[in-house]
Amino acid sequence: MPEEIKRESVTKIDIEKLALNKDFGRLTFKESLPFLRKTQALFKELDELNYQNNLSQEEISAIDIKKDQFIKQLTQLQQFDIGQADSQTVHDNLEQQFINFYNSTLKGLMTQLVYLRQEIALQSKDERNLQEEQKAATKARKQSEEILEQLKKELNSIRKETKEVAGASGERAAVTLGKHFESQAGEYSSKANNWLTQRSTFFKWLLIIIGVNFILYLFLFITNKLGVRPNIAPSEFFTPQYGVVKLALLALLSYAIGFAGKNYNINSNLEAVNKHRKNVAETLSDFLKTKPEANDRSQLVKSAAEAMFRNSPSGYGSKQESKDDGPIHEIVNNIISSKKE
Repeated sequence: MPEEIKRESVTKIDIEKLALNKDFGRLTFKESLPFLRKTQALFKELDELNYQNNLSQEEISAIDIKKDQFIKQLTQLQQFDIGQADSQTVHDNLEQQFINFYNSTLKGLMTQLVYLRQEIALQSKDERNLQEEQKAATKARKQSEEILEQLKKELNSIRKETKEVAGASGERAAVTLGKHFESQAGEYSSKANNWLTQRSTFFKWLLIIIGVNFILYLFLFITNKLGVRPNIAPSEFFTPQYGVVKLALLALLSYAIGFAGKNYNINSNLEAVNKHRKNVAETLSDFLKTKPEANDRSQLVKSAAEAMFRNSPSGYGSKQESKDDGPIHEIVNNIISSKKE
């Protein structure tokens, strides 16, 4: 059975435990809990201010009546049963009742509360101490104003120096970035040229093999028709086994051409990107040398960062990643696909 709530214990009872009782299920009193806490705190402060010895009997009786009403409300909260008929309506009515009670109690007891607070303040400090404290406060305020004025001057000086240092640092950072991106662009340019050379070499070998086989076929065809030496039919030389070997070699060269071409495009794209970033960094450095305002400098740096790292088309990258197989592999695949159809 719940413990009976009395005047002596009303300011000590655990309001949160009552309002958020797990037995209430979803019908806890979460909404009115802050108002119940405030009401309890109000009566606790009145007790601490010793209202029973500092107010008239009429005012004491009014506070006691309000305290008894609060005890009654806490008892209703304590006895709330989720299993009762129309529990939702009872719950909502209680919540509103708790909120309204706090508002009316605060309004009704505000005069007594203010009076008690003033009485305690006067009792704790005599007039002489108040005067001394006022003098000390006036002196401290004057000193604070002088110190504040000095700090303002020093702050303005620091801001000016910080702005100059920030501008110089920004210029150095932009120059450093420009040199870094220039170095990267040169590295990627060298790699791109190497891949371009390799692609050209593979392409030349591919053309040589195709050309030699074409010339050899014409030579055998013509000598066979004319009946002169070596008088070998093209079909005798260009056997299926020979064709498979040649086709494999051509496919390998074709793959090498495709692979070299792809890496050339990648490195050329990276070279173009880093050149773009270098140009942006150098432009930013030129702007910072003009010593713009702090807001303008911030906007410049932000815009430069976006321009540096935005994915801009360079002409070397494509929307779809190309394969490394090369032209011969694609031709073979098309022939096989057409035969299946």
